[in-house]
Amino acid sequence: MLRALCIGIDAYPTPINRLSCCVADATAIGSLLLDTHGAGVTLLTNASATLDGIRGELGALAACDEDDLVVVSFSGHGTPDHALVPVDADVFDLAASCMPLDELAHHLDRIPSKNLVVILDCCFSGGFGGARVFAPTAKRQVAEDRTTLQTMVRGEGRVVLTASGASEPALETAAFGHGLLSYHLIEGLQGVEGLASDGLIDLMGLLRWTVAKVIESAKLINEVQTPTIYGSFEGSPAVEALRPGTAYAAAFPERVTAPVTAEWQTLKPYGLSEQLIDAWTTSMPAGLNELQQAAINDFGVLSGKSVFVVAPTGSGKTLIGEIAAIQQALTGGRSVMLLPLRALVNDKFAYFERVYGDRLRVIRASGEYSDQTADLYSGHYDIALLTYEKFLNIAVGTPYVMRSVSSVVIDEVQNISDPNRGASLEFLITLLRSGHARGSAVQVIALSAVVGDTNGFEQWLNAGLLKTGHRPVPLRESVLNGHGNAAHHHPDGTTSEERFVEPAFVPGGGGSKQIVIPLVKRLVDEGKKAIVFRATKGETEGTAVYLGRYLGLASADSALGALPAGDLSASSRALRQSLAQGVGFHNSDLDRDERAALERAFRDKDSDLRVLVSTTTLAMGVNTPAEAVVIAGLQHPQSNPYSVAEYKNMAGRAGRPGFADAGESYIVATSRPSPTEAWHQYVLGTPEPIKSHFLGANTDPQTIIVRALTALGRSVEERELVDLLENSYAVWHLKHVGQTDGWDTNQLRRDLQALINAGLIDREPTGAITLTALGQFAGESGLEVRSVERVSSALRFIGERIDLSDLILLSQVTVELDDVYVPRNKRSHQEMQRWPNTLLQLGCSVNLVRNLHIGGGDSTARAKRAVAALRFTSSMPLQGIEGELTQHMRESSIAGPIRAAAQRTRDVIASVSQIATLQGHQLSDEDIADVAVVLLETGAPRELAGLAIKAGSRLTRADYLELLGAGVRNPSDFLAMPELEMQELLGEELTAEMRDILLSGD
Repeated sequence: MLRALCIGIDAYPTPINRLSCCVADATAIGSLLLDTHGAGVTLLTNASATLDGIRGELGALAACDEDDLVVVSFSGHGTPDHALVPVDADVFDLAASCMPLDELAHHLDRIPSKNLVVILDCCFSGGFGGARVFAPTAKRQVAEDRTTLQTMVRGEGRVVLTASGASEPALETAAFGHGLLSYHLIEGLQGVEGLASDGLIDLMGLLRWTVAKVIESAKLINEVQTPTIYGSFEGSPAVEALRPGTAYAAAFPERVTAPVTAEWQTLKPYGLSEQLIDAWTTSMPAGLNELQQAAINDFGVLSGKSVFVVAPTGSGKTLIGEIAAIQQALTGGRSVMLLPLRALVNDKFAYFERVYGDRLRVIRASGEYSDQTADLYSGHYDIALLTYEKFLNIAVGTPYVMRSVSSVVIDEVQNISDPNRGASLEFLITLLRSGHARGSAVQVIALSAVVGDTNGFEQWLNAGLLKTGHRPVPLRESVLNGHGNAAHHHPDGTTSEERFVEPAFVPGGGGSKQIVIPLVKRLVDEGKKAIVFRATKGETEGTAVYLGRYLGLASADSALGALPAGDLSASSRALRQSLAQGVGFHNSDLDRDERAALERAFRDKDSDLRVLVSTTTLAMGVNTPAEAVVIAGLQHPQSNPYSVAEYKNMAGRAGRPGFADAGESYIVATSRPSPTEAWHQYVLGTPEPIKSHFLGANTDPQTIIVRALTALGRSVEERELVDLLENSYAVWHLKHVGQTDGWDTNQLRRDLQALINAGLIDREPTGAITLTALGQFAGESGLEVRSVERVSSALRFIGERIDLSDLILLSQVTVELDDVYVPRNKRSHQEMQRWPNTLLQLGCSVNLVRNLHIGGGDSTARAKRAVAALRFTSSMPLQGIEGELTQHMRESSIAGPIRAAAQRTRDVIASVSQIATLQGHQLSDEDIADVAVVLLETGAPRELAGLAIKAGSRLTRADYLELLGAGVRNPSDFLAMPELEMQELLGEELTAEMRDILLSGD
């Protein structure tokens, strides 16, 4: 039987500091115990928590049975001479009006229970009544007497849990509505993930978990609180996980709602509108699945709690973030949803606008000219969709934006393990976790494809872990060898083998081709839509060609009719030929509109596009469900093998809810890895664990330091900087496994000195670290420190006045542009000479062209990228640009690298222009940076800069070239052209939209 005494006092009389959350502590613990056990709980709060009242109830516990579990909790103040403070304490006679800890020990000694737990949520430091109360956190005071505490746990089966260690405060915070100790104890008593087994919780495990959670929560508010456990239990006693019932609901009605079920209507108590619920009911009649119900009922995602959801593709995890973001927006908050790619931001924005645009203000920002950052800065939004990097720059450079954000949804958060971009994502989450500019941590809903060991990521995030391998649509994974034999791994865990296809012996049919052809034919004949994944864009085109030749499919007219016309690349022409034979391909050489047309046609269940061949980027969250997936090749172009997680993500495209009843994935293993290796490594393999790269070789620590200093404010003490860096997942994990005591301060000082030498920071006489104007800019720009240093150095080779061509060329020396691949013939001396000469013909500074090696970069690659970007902003057709850039190569299709060079140049050029200005250079036009951004984004010729500034990406590059060919040079020319002639060029709808824009002056 349970016996419990729960004491909580907020309403202390003057001059004792009043507290805010002690009554809530006692009431929550007591009501949860009462709801679960039905009786045996005594609650003393405020007026009833007198000294005599406490003594009387402690005395009553002496009548309990030795087999009873006895719980005593106290939340409140104490005195310097080791006494608990009742509500009727007399400040002029503390000795007679408080309960010394040795008296409490005496009462406990009289309790015969074999299992006694005492929780003291008060601190053991400081003087009586002298604590400073600071919103939203207050300190509960009492002086520690560790000798007496030890006497309270004589014998086995007795444990005392104190809120804090020596000289530490016990904190209560309005964000939790409880003391930190009580909050996490209450959380753990309800059986959070990993604590409960068959509804039972190991008591010592619960207490140790509570200690760890309190330590982490205190760090988030820049405090230190270390709970301490005294005593031990005999054996491993367990308690029933507590569930809130009528008593808890009466005390905290705002916290208790009926559990949601599959029925959408059960979401109404969470503030979701009837209109919205009706829309979901219509579009998703199957309702909420088990994963989504668990996120709400068990992990509190709609109650403001952070959660880390790990689940397979197609499990419905994205909808968890969607519902949470919408609920925040409908109940007065604002939500940010972060995605890894611009394409995903645009895709999600189109979806949100279509589904929720009449109810919610949805905006996006991904680094494009059409970004709605002004609305983000002014708070005119309900839900904002951004890329990781864009939001990081905003959070660092304009931290006030964070104050209005209620929740942040991070999709594909497993990207924190990416060696190249993972550090930036980790730094962003570090800021979110530390309550950057808010004073308290924001709710984080982190969504991830299947990963292996989480390595404590959810603990660092202070979030619940909702992890499952279950797929609503079952998936059969198979491996085919070169003879057409298949090994199947069925959803129920069983395996089988069979002769699956007969190899197709066709001309040039070696390798995977002889299996891919009959395999895809079988799938299409069975009425399935299939995605074939290939490693390179050349393989996607080649595979689409031979599948089109041998499958005999009807023309995919639905996709053909949706393709944009004009300014076609070599791949654009190849795509049209392939679609005419019923097969599409999807790679980076296609433009955004072409890829979108393919995606729309393929996900239409009734369309005539049945087969799509793609590179692996299609598996990164783009909505292209299929019944079957074929993976031919398991190595990246650089010869490094796919990770297990990458394979599982590709395989997961097969069989999506609402699209298919089952999914099938096939690895075609005709070379390396062998069928046996593919089976064991990928089909049966465990995805890789989450891993930090914050301290990795690809991460520049000086860039991290400058961003951290910017986030903290221009001038900070070194200790503040170290505290933020140590708040990272990398350092947390190393501390967690005992591999470090903290950030390497010796290396930190070397990095700080290097930044001083580079003119990015100063060291004040007081020891404080202060960013210079250039350093402040470096932190806000998103550029790596090395990029800022390179650009600053390269500016020595340019005259005082800088024009657009030199600004584009100058951008190529950055680290960010060095990471952009441009194909070239490294054996060709002609190619090495051609691009510098071409740059001179295009008007670039001769001294800058001669010094493109600055910072140790590849000068030929930089020159060729600059030519690609410059040509993209000219009147030369795309196919002509491809022809010029491939004249020394066998390859003829490089539209993807051309656009990538232009787009990445666009990303950095505004920052490069600001560095030039800070260094005393003059720009040829004050609007040159804005002009450069829009020209590089749209591909509009320079002659149409004035029109492009107005129209942006509403017009395609093909549209701009058509207008230029028709004699249009500026907005006035556009408006002067007869409307019917303009409609012949752009169509009636776009012409009307453009005329409205130009006439309105927007």
